[in-house]
Amino acid sequence: TDLASAEALVAQSEKYLSTGNLTAAVNSVEQLNGAAKSAAESWLTSAKARLAAERVLASLHKHALSLLSSEKG
Repeated sequence: TDLASAEALVAQSEKYLSTGNLTAAVNSVEQLNGAAKSAAESWLTSAKARLAAERVLASLHKHALSLLSSEKG
């Protein structure tokens, strides 16, 4: 049933979150349909924003390291 599959996806997402895997949790939540997806929309939006921020931070970190490396050379 839809409820059982939604519950399974939420359980799977919680498992991913407990291990720190936000990307996999988002992928699981994105598979929800109907009312379950609507209920998760706010969380999903926030989680995607967090992932985007983490990508930007990683890029800035990499850039800073490259600048530091070029100063040493």
